[in-house]
Amino acid sequence: MAEAHINPAILTWARQRSGINLRALADKLGTAEERVSAWETGVRKPSFRQARRFAEVTHVPFGYLYLPAPPDEHLPIPDFQTVGDEPVRPLSPDFHELFEDVSLKQAWYREYRQQQGEALLPYIGRYGIAAAVEDIAADMKRTLGITEQNRIGSRNWEDYLALLIDRIEDAGVLVMRSGVVGKQLASPALR
Repeated sequence: MAEAHINPAILTWARQRSGINLRALADKLGTAEERVSAWETGVRKPSFRQARRFAEVTHVPFGYLYLPAPPDEHLPIPDFQTVGDEPVRPLSPDFHELFEDVSLKQAWYREYRQQQGEALLPYIGRYGIAAAVEDIAADMKRTLGITEQNRIGSRNWEDYLALLIDRIEDAGVLVMRSGVVGKQLASPALR
């Protein structure tokens, strides 16, 4: 079988990015842990079939395995969600895939609204970073027509959520939900 002359450092990066430890990856690939380790150190090369499967299991494009260095996967949005002083942890491959999908749909919806002659949404950019959270929340409630009575009058949280989604969409916002992305963060314990 022909060997895939891939970059071993990319294999390690892809495995760690996917949050899979060496043993679990070897199991998913149906091969020995020592073999996967030898691929990552460059002692051995996987076949093209094995490299394709590696890319599939670790959720990276096959071509990435030939890059001289891991790609910069900076998201064009800030991520300030941390607990205490913990650093921002890497996001899962599922999140990256979902983000790309949502970004494409958002761009399509923006273009669709423009083609339909829709006006720019008046609340976009209304507040700066220094604005008080209370002011923003009050403005959101006014924009969406949400009152305390809406919450109290809902039979359960699902009905209230459905009401919120309807009001948000009526305000011109594309609402997307997905159950794909879980808490699959890379662990520092990965070797």
